[in-house]
Amino acid sequence: MENEKTINLKGSEEKEVTVHGGKAYEFFKRFFDILLSGLVLLVFGWFILLIMLIKWLEDVNGKAYVLSIKEATKDTKDKYKQVAKDGKVYEVHLLPDPEGKKDPTVHGAIYTSTRIGKNGKPFKFHKIRSMCKGAEAMKAQLLSYGINEADDPAFKLKNDPRITRFGHFIRKTSLDELPQIWDIFIGSLAIVGPRPPIPCEVDEYTSYQRHRLDVKGGLLCLWQIQKHRHQLSFDEWVKLDIEYIEHRSLWLDFKIIVIGFIMVLFDRSGE
Repeated sequence: MENEKTINLKGSEEKEVTVHGGKAYEFFKRFFDILLSGLVLLVFGWFILLIMLIKWLEDVNGKAYVLSIKEATKDTKDKYKQVAKDGKVYEVHLLPDPEGKKDPTVHGAIYTSTRIGKNGKPFKFHKIRSMCKGAEAMKAQLLSYGINEADDPAFKLKNDPRITRFGHFIRKTSLDELPQIWDIFIGSLAIVGPRPPIPCEVDEYTSYQRHRLDVKGGLLCLWQIQKHRHQLSFDEWVKLDIEYIEHRSLWLDFKIIVIGFIMVLFDRSGE
């Protein structure tokens, strides 16, 4: 069975969109999600705990940090330069708090955030923290200067100053995503599906973009298996997500899983 919905494209043009996949597909998809995520937790649970321990050790003596943003000069090193939407170039540093205090909010290796799932339902989403504490407040500070390499409403910086030393490693290897295996096992996520957005992004979605929420979000999606995937615009993300939604099948899911696994191991074009 397929569900047909008529949605507005950015408030004007209308398009009929088919959400592909019936009850049999949903049953086998969920069965495979439980089987594979349960197997990974059983075999590699110790490794996930080890990564969490290393992250905790990085933070155990963690200090509070502040973000320093000022206009760049000709002497500013490239790794500290960030270009704002208006073309201005800033020098951005992550600095220890001048008072030199430990950060009292450092209390765990897991970062939990609220994401928006199928049909707009919120759920708890888990990652191994790759950023320093206070990262959300720093994000607001960066946005106030117009520093954001992604198209609104998404946010992305290639050289994000908030990422810790170990955070760079787990992001490069995608190990920060490992706790989402548990999210898959309990049914909050699927292995394959559009990446679940944060609430403030959804608040800015057009009717067309909200169509991403017509199916359960996933660990892997179609845009993640593209070469140079992080150079894609937000509109291109949405287009690929809707392409997946309109053509969902067990074969397409299997293809995305295999290619995604290969890219995690060998491809660095998306960094």
